[in-house]
Amino acid sequence: MPIFEKPPIETLAPAKDRWTPLFLEHGRLEVDDSSVKWIGGDGLLCRIPVATVSSLLLGPGVTITHAAIKACADSNTPICWVGHESLRFYAAGITPTHDNQNPKIHATAWANKKRRTAIARDMFRQRFPDLAVDKYSVKELRGMEGLRVRSL
Repeated sequence: MPIFEKPPIETLAPAKDRWTPLFLEHGRLEVDDSSVKWIGGDGLLCRIPVATVSSLLLGPGVTITHAAIKACADSNTPICWVGHESLRFYAAGITPTHDNQNPKIHATAWANKKRRTAIARDMFRQRFPDLAVDKYSVKELRGMEGLRVRSL
């Protein structure tokens, strides 16, 4: 059984209902007893409900375990690595919309030449409603689109 169990997506708080970002520095983030806990350099122990935090801003002196990163990812909570007093932004983990279903659909459609051509024709039908686009190749349609853009 995993230490931190991934919550179902429908149980996660929407971004508008999440707490403000938490800035943490000089301490350690780890997973213990199915929650993420912060152990400050001063000995402060605090459990963090990562599923309700908008993001974690990790400043200097923060150590984070792989399990804590995974818990944040499973809870759809982004992590940002920042400098002293958050004056510099160095890197970010996942975004709140880390679901990659759309890129998978796009890649599948692109990989199928017939499907890709059908999608291109559908898009050109929207731009040229009076034109029978089925008789033109995709290359010809691109040329027509180029002419339309230049004329605008």
